[in-house]
Amino acid sequence: MNDVVKLTTFVTDVNEWIETRAANNAVFEEMFDGNYPTNTLIGCAALIRPSLKIDIETTCVF
Repeated sequence: MNDVVKLTTFVTDVNEWIETRAANNAVFEEMFDGNYPTNTLIGCAALIRPSLKIDIETTCVF
């Protein structure tokens, strides 16, 4: 995870993402040990499967 420099997070419900911000931040804290990559949040109408609510694309530098 130290190689991750950017995340692009696609969500189908931006309001839900905002409402669960504390839980989302807890996951980021666990995964990145406080050294957070840039993260862009994009709201979208749908993802590839109707049951999905979130998709996270990562960019890494080795």
